[in-house]
Amino acid sequence: MRLFSLIICICLCTFATQAQDKASVKQGFTFKYLGLDYTSPLTSDYAFDRDKLSSGFEMGYHRYLSPSFDLSIPLRYATVNAPTLDASNGFIGGRQDFFSLDIAAKYKLANGYIFKESAFFRPYIVAGLGLNIIPDYTSTANFHVPLGAGMNIKLVDNIFLQGQVEYRLLGDEHLAYTGGLLITLGENEEKEKEEVIEEITEEVPADTDGDGINDENDSCPEVAGLAKFAGCPDTDGDGVQDSKDECPEVAGTIAFKGCPDTDGDGVQDSEDKCPKVVGTAALNGCPDGDDDNDGVPNTKDNCPKVAGSATTNGCPDTDNDGVIDSNDKCPKVAGTAAFNGCPDTDKDGIADNVDKCPTKAGTKANGGCPEIKKAEKERLSLLVKGIQFETNKSVIRASSYTELNEAAAILNKYSGYFVSIEGHTDNVGNDANNMKLSESRAKACYDYLINKGISTSRMSYKGYGETQPKADNGTAAGRAENRRVELKLMPIK
Repeated sequence: MRLFSLIICICLCTFATQAQDKASVKQGFTFKYLGLDYTSPLTSDYAFDRDKLSSGFEMGYHRYLSPSFDLSIPLRYATVNAPTLDASNGFIGGRQDFFSLDIAAKYKLANGYIFKESAFFRPYIVAGLGLNIIPDYTSTANFHVPLGAGMNIKLVDNIFLQGQVEYRLLGDEHLAYTGGLLITLGENEEKEKEEVIEEITEEVPADTDGDGINDENDSCPEVAGLAKFAGCPDTDGDGVQDSKDECPEVAGTIAFKGCPDTDGDGVQDSEDKCPKVVGTAALNGCPDGDDDNDGVPNTKDNCPKVAGSATTNGCPDTDNDGVIDSNDKCPKVAGTAAFNGCPDTDKDGIADNVDKCPTKAGTKANGGCPEIKKAEKERLSLLVKGIQFETNKSVIRASSYTELNEAAAILNKYSGYFVSIEGHTDNVGNDANNMKLSESRAKACYDYLINKGISTSRMSYKGYGETQPKADNGTAAGRAENRRVELKLMPIK
């Protein structure tokens, strides 16, 4: 009895400990009435009292192993009627303690396994290995093999009514009947699974089109699509969703709202008259022409009918000075853009085409010709005053040739000047004759200078007679001064 009490204490402590951690256990305990039957014809041990059913108590431990099997470890105590032996055995019969400890596997027939919440009746079969001992009757433990069946009936959650019958082979063969309560600890696996399934069912939202995007977040819940388009499709896979794709079944570009540009010329096929040949938008997608065959397409050629070069946008530049012929005032002579294509040979800042002295640096006021030096201008005036003619004639005296030659040299030096030769007389004689004489003397000087290389284009002559006196004709000195030839110089414009 002391051993039995110790075992009960251990089991109760285990029960209390396990109950504190319900979430981690899948086990239970049984508390049942025990009946031992040695009266059955199946038993072979007639030493015991066959007229009575021995009774006792069982407390067992049950452990879940799998959906089909449980482990059972029942500890049993009962009193049996031992036989009366003769005095030579040293034993007198009567009520004796009976102890039994088994380990058995239970194969569950009801809905898969014993802890399934939905089963009300839960039948099972049991088989295992055990031993029993009657201390005062014999000190030898008898091994036996229990075989039997049982039923669990659910009363409330975690509490079952359990009944079991088993036949114990070997040892002192007998039948054992048990009935009582099975109390389980924690949640069984099936209930956990059902709760997980229920939780998953509640948490997983609907996805009607099966595209992995729940209907709540799917802009196209009945048509499978892509996450980047909020569940809407892109049939042609061009990166433009169908609802915004003007060509949803033909791959295109985002720039053309999903429509194609096969030749990649920036003109979509629907507007491209040459969809397979690179062209220009100006020609509706067709390639450009080159009418003047200068290598510059018409749309970029500023002179499409006249051959030019790419550097001048298709326009000609005959002298290759960078100024196209249409803007070049000297198209056959290389110049600079600053002078509209004309050169400035003497580098005086005046283009040759308007420079009266293109090879001699001059001034703009003087038409590009050099200014006559003051000393040379005074010398020229002095030389002209020294010219003498035969009396009342227009013949230049030989003594004046030196002055005229020097004057011609000065005038040739300054070719940018126009020379006006003017003849004058005093008031002696007939006015008409004086007018004629003054002009003939001016012409005599004109002709002499022509012979010295002065161009007629830059000279003129005229007689003024006695109309422009410089001194008093009442004196001999005054009249001498009035008889004169003057050279007036003017820059050629």
